[in-house]
Amino acid sequence: LVAAGVRWYAQSRAEASARQFYGANELFKREQWDQAQKDFASLASAYGGTPYGNLAKLYAGRAALNASKPGEALPFLTEFVASPPSPAFEQIGRIALARALADTSNVTGAREQLDRAMLLDGPLKPEAMIRLARIEESDGSKEESIELYKQYLTDEPDGSAAPLARARLLALGVQPPAAP
Repeated sequence: LVAAGVRWYAQSRAEASARQFYGANELFKREQWDQAQKDFASLASAYGGTPYGNLAKLYAGRAALNASKPGEALPFLTEFVASPPSPAFEQIGRIALARALADTSNVTGAREQLDRAMLLDGPLKPEAMIRLARIEESDGSKEESIELYKQYLTDEPDGSAAPLARARLLALGVQPPAAP
């Protein structure tokens, strides 16, 4: 009886968190950033131990970033990357955290998060590489940015940021590889 009660309780929490996540995600899709952030934060607080509660931390941070509130995004994203559900989600979280850190003038922290994101097995390695190249360039690290832009073009010659990488290389006085 006790085991059935525990199972019912866990299942009801999982269902409640899924419903709340769906509602907050609808706000996120409609770009209602402030309300989405509040709803995801509430979900993360109430159901942090559930999969949706954990994922809500990432979304609360991303909503805060989209609302131009990087300082508010930092605690959610920091907590999320401490226990992500998978390497791909960790990569997404680290890139978002790097953006929040860069937007709050913590370039060193942003650089560290992007370096770590590039080491993870996930779909956003090229995005992490371009973001890191931009940070290196704006911080005056010309050689590092050139190497990152070149590496991006080697790995993703048709990537969405390939025109940007080629333009930045030209601006830095380096002839980029020809477009495929």
